[in-house]
Amino acid sequence: MQAMTKPTYTAIVQHAKNGKPVLVFVPSRKYVRLIAVDLMTYSRIDGDQNSAFLLRSHENFEEYLSGISEEMLRATLRLGVRYLHEGLNSSDQEVVSELFKGGFIQVCVMSSSFCWGVPLTAHLVFVMGTQYYDGQENAHTDYPVADLLRMMGHADRPLLGNSGKCVILCHAPRKEYYKKFLYEASPVESHLYHFLHDNFNAEVVAGVIENKQDAVDYLTWTFVYRRLTQNPNYYNLQGVNHRHLSDHLSELVENTLSDLAASKCILIENDMDVSPSNHGMIASYYYISYTAIERFGSFLTPKTKMKGLLEILASASGYVQLPIRPGEEEVVRSTLLEAISGWESVDAPRYPKAKDEGWWMLVGDTKTNQLVAIKRVSLQRKSRVKLDFAAPADAGKKSYTLYFMCDSYLGCDQEYSLTVDVKEVGGPDEGSERE
Repeated sequence: MQAMTKPTYTAIVQHAKNGKPVLVFVPSRKYVRLIAVDLMTYSRIDGDQNSAFLLRSHENFEEYLSGISEEMLRATLRLGVRYLHEGLNSSDQEVVSELFKGGFIQVCVMSSSFCWGVPLTAHLVFVMGTQYYDGQENAHTDYPVADLLRMMGHADRPLLGNSGKCVILCHAPRKEYYKKFLYEASPVESHLYHFLHDNFNAEVVAGVIENKQDAVDYLTWTFVYRRLTQNPNYYNLQGVNHRHLSDHLSELVENTLSDLAASKCILIENDMDVSPSNHGMIASYYYISYTAIERFGSFLTPKTKMKGLLEILASASGYVQLPIRPGEEEVVRSTLLEAISGWESVDAPRYPKAKDEGWWMLVGDTKTNQLVAIKRVSLQRKSRVKLDFAAPADAGKKSYTLYFMCDSYLGCDQEYSLTVDVKEVGGPDEGSERE
C-alpha cells in the first residue's frame, strides 16, 4: 500500500490540474491517516512552504479548523489534504466535507466503506488497492463488484465538469481481470437467496405473506424470478419449464418457512397459513437476523446476569462481518472483560456519532407470553399514541400489560395493567380489529 503512494501523487498532479477535486479510497481506516500524511509530505516538498493541494489560504477557514478535535486532521487540512474514516466524530466529518465541497482543499482520503455513505464527487477518483481484510475468512478478499462500481461512480460532477477519471491500482495478476471487468459487460445476478429468511420474516410481520402460496407469489415479483430462466445453473435449477420453476419455488418457500418456524420467528398452522411470533416481530422491528433472535430466545432467561447478557449479545451472528485484525483478539477480549467488571462506568469516547435514545410502547399478554403490539414513539412532554392490535376471538374481558421501554437508559422502563372488554359483534365485522 505504501508503494502506491508516490504513483498516486504523481497521477494526481498529472490528471487533476487547476485544483480539480480528488478522492482517494483505501482499504481501511488504518491506511487513511498514513496515506494522507504521505500525500501531504509530497505536496509540501514540491510546493516549498505551501502545499500544492491547498486551494485557498488556511487563514480563510481557520475558524472551522478550531472546531476539529483531531490534531492530525487539522494539520493535514492546513496543507490541502483531508481524510475520513469511521473513527471521526460526526462534527469533524461534517466540517471536512463542507471544506471539500467548498473548494478549500483538493484531496480527500477515505476508507472504502465510505463509498456508500458520503455524497462527495470529484474529477479524479483513486482506488488504492482492490482488496480488504475479511475478518470472517481471516484473509484478504477482493472488493465486491458493487463497491468498486460505487467508488468509480464518485468520478462525476454534474454541471461542473464534462468528464471524470478513475484510476485503479491493483496487483499485477489482477490487472487483466479488472480490464475485462471495465471493458466488457458482466451479468448481474440476484442475492436474495442469501437473505430470504429475514425478508420473508419481515413480510410475514407486515401481513404481506399470510400463507405459503403468498410466499410463492411474492417471489414471482422479484428480480431473482426473472433471472432463473436466464441463468438456471447459477441458481441450481434443473430446467426452465413451468414445472421446474414451480417445484423450485415451492421447495425454496417450504425450506425457508420451515427454518423460520424452527427458529420460532413464525407459526405455521394447518401446514399452510403463517403468522408472526414474538421473536419474529422483534427481529423485524429491530432489523435482527433470524439466527440471532433464535440464539437470544434460547439463552436469555429472567435470571440472566449482566455478564451473561453481554456474552449472548456478543455471540450474535451480525458481528461476524466486523473484521478483527490479527493480534487484536486479546485486546478485544480484555476490553470486554473490563466492561463486564465495571459496567456502570463504561464509556465509549470513540463512538462514531451521538446516540439518541429510542422509546418503545408494547402491549403483551403475560399469561401466554405473547407480544400483541409494538410501536416506536418519540418522547415528548405530552403525547397521544394509538396502538392497533387484533382482538381476542372469545368475548369477555381480557387483561394485558402495557410496557413503556427505553433502548438506552437503565431503570427507565415502566409497565401498566390494562383491560380490554371484547363484545360479541354480529355480521361481517366480527373479526375486525380493536384498539
